Amino acid sequence: MKDANKVPPPDTLFKTLFALRSGAVQSNRLFIDNLAALLPPPRGTKRRLARVAGRPASWIGGFEDSSGRILYYLHGGGYAMGSLRSHRSLTAYLARAARAKALLVDYRRAPEHPFPAALEDALAGYRALLDAGADPRRLVIAGDSAGGGLCVSLMLSLKEGGLPLPAAAHLMSPWVDLTKSNRPFYDFIFGRKCLVDWNADFLASLYCQGHEPENPLISPLYGDLSGLPPLLVTAGRTEPLRMDGRNLVQKAKEQGVKAVFVHYESPMHVVQALAPLSRQVRRIVSRAGDFLVEHSS
Repeated sequence: MKDANKVPPPDTLFKTLFALRSGAVQSNRLFIDNLAALLPPPRGTKRRLARVAGRPASWIGGFEDSSGRILYYLHGGGYAMGSLRSHRSLTAYLARAARAKALLVDYRRAPEHPFPAALEDALAGYRALLDAGADPRRLVIAGDSAGGGLCVSLMLSLKEGGLPLPAAAHLMSPWVDLTKSNRPFYDFIFGRKCLVDWNADFLASLYCQGHEPENPLISPLYGDLSGLPPLLVTAGRTEPLRMDGRNLVQKAKEQGVKAVFVHYESPMHVVQALAPLSRQVRRIVSRAGDFLVEHSS
């Protein structure tokens, strides 16, 4: 897999979508949901609403093969935003690429439900899959931004609890360090702000609420990553969270985990969301699907 993928620059609409400031959380949620809902899923997508472990969820399929592969997806949104509606298109495109049936769970969000609510819901949803007979060898997980970090926290919790780990994980621009780390929100090479210039410390405070951000289940970069399954981590070359991704992969490798970092030529945070609009982005998603298939076949 190549280390760089050129993608077209996003237009003003999507710059706004992925560069929300700290403002009112409720209005930001509504804005993201309504705007992201304009992104269609691939043709042939089948969607069924459900409740899994007491939470609203969505089963997304139409592309699965005979392997019985399941993709467990955790959406991003800084632990305060994002929903079944905002991430149905991205989840469907990745499910198609991985030839899997996907489960997207609407975990509780901050500030109403701070840590550990999101992790508890993610763990409960995963347990529900196991209880329903899902084969861990055919179970893969994925997430974007905060959802990517939540995937790693989930795997650390599974390991601690002696539960079966998934076969592989795909983490898109994962937020794995919620400490104040002075991320480069301005790209001096290109002389412009990155698209993700939201107040990361503000969002982290909404989620932590009295818990130390260094807690490995909040900032999994500080956890023991040994024993985790193969990881594919992607990020934009000039987005702030690229360092979270690089640092995670470096530490994972040091601890014996098979981990790959791939960057794409864009400041766009989670460019995979633009799959309906760009063939080049669909190639990035397709390669991620190949990775998940390779490690769950």
